[in-house]
Parts: sequence; C-alpha cells; structure tokens
Amino acid sequence: MLVAEVDQEIVGGAVGCRTGDVVKVDVIALIPEARRLGIGRRLMVAIEAESIRLGAHSIYVGGANTQKRGFYWRLGYQGRRSLMQKSLPPARNAGWSRT
Repeated sequence: MLVAEVDQEIVGGAVGCRTGDVVKVDVIALIPEARRLGIGRRLMVAIEAESIRLGAHSIYVGGANTQKRGFYWRLGYQGRRSLMQKSLPPARNAGWSRT
C-alpha cells in the first residue's frame, strides 16, 4: 500500500498484492485535483520497483476502463480490455531477498 501526499495532505494511493511471481494492482486512486500532475505515474513506478525487488516477473491491473487504458498504455502495459499486464525485468540482486 502506498500513499501519495502533497503539502502533508493525502491526495491518493495505491494497493497491490503479490501472489508468487505476479503482482496485481487492486486500486490506484487520486483526488480530482491531483490528476495530471504525474502522481499516478510515480505511484505505479514505485509499485513496479518494489515488485521487481520482491522478484515478481509481471504486474497487472484489472478494471482499466476506456479512460484509464491510455494511462497504462503510456506506462508500457498491454491489453485491450479491462485487464492489462506488463512484464518486469529481473531484480538486479536476484539472489537476495528480504526476510
């Protein structure tokens, strides 16, 4: 779970979960005033970086409506309907894991 803040005010967040080597982003949401400022992109980049660090091979989002698909396409996700997916590169220190 990630929270986005601007001037110490919560403006959005994202929730994802990992199952094996796949991460599913369940929710990414911003208040209307925080949209188109790059905050959603930064949330997704942070989720992807943590997913890679944890050894995930792919990440996907469900519920990507027509409006949201363009956002995910620009981030490298593929899909034509509400389910969009992106392959992730291997972690740099693939032999390391946090315990």
